[in-house]
Amino acid sequence: MREFNQSLRYDKRMHAADITGSIAYAKALQKVGILTPDEEQKIVQGLQTVGKEWTDGVVRHVRLS
Repeated sequence: MREFNQSLRYDKRMHAADITGSIAYAKALQKVGILTPDEEQKIVQGLQTVGKEWTDGVVRHVRLS
């Protein structure tokens, strides 16, 4: 777990560029027909929510099982 958390300092600095790139990729996937417009919209909204959480400093921790 400690090794995983080591990347957070980089993630914090790079989150905006990463999210912008991911949104562009989702839009491209929709444009070529891999994603539906609804799927693309949901992905973009989710990424925007994550971006706001990073900006506001309230990133929710999700436990994956």
